[in-house]
Amino acid sequence: MSERWLNDYGDQLYAHAKSRLNNEEEILDVLQDTFVAALESVSRFRGDSSELTWLLGILRHKIFDVYRKRARKNTFTAEAVNVYEEFKEQDRYNVAIVDRAPGPDKIAENRELYFAIMNCIGKLPQMQTDAFTMRELDNLTTKDICNILSISTTNLNVILYRARINLQKCLHEKGINDVD
Repeated sequence: MSERWLNDYGDQLYAHAKSRLNNEEEILDVLQDTFVAALESVSRFRGDSSELTWLLGILRHKIFDVYRKRARKNTFTAEAVNVYEEFKEQDRYNVAIVDRAPGPDKIAENRELYFAIMNCIGKLPQMQTDAFTMRELDNLTTKDICNILSISTTNLNVILYRARINLQKCLHEKGINDVD
């Protein structure tokens, strides 16, 4: 069962984890934890959703566990990660942010913007990265993020404000001034 899941969904699960975590060891750990949890609970899987949706749900919870663990450690320093180079090496996992039926110039521009944003997110202090990722990529509510990170709403708002300011500054330094 797990071998089939790995073959059928491994790339998609890896890409999802990589878009939310910037540490290869953490990515591999959450993927392993996801498959173990899925094997332990496969008898309770009712088939109301696809296997991939079910596995992604388990993966999301495992990623939130990483965020909780980081928050308990109060790791406020950014890891020295060059996200652009990592994504370039793992090109098959990249997805360009594109408009409907864009031309080659627009695709190249969007891809460049995507890499710039991911690079800047990777340079944020860890707490800002986690909070920003949960808000903007996972669309979690303020209450849920505060519960996961064990912080107050006011603290979350400050962290998100600082993350946005730092992202804006980083993108400006890369020559990207107006991002809609």
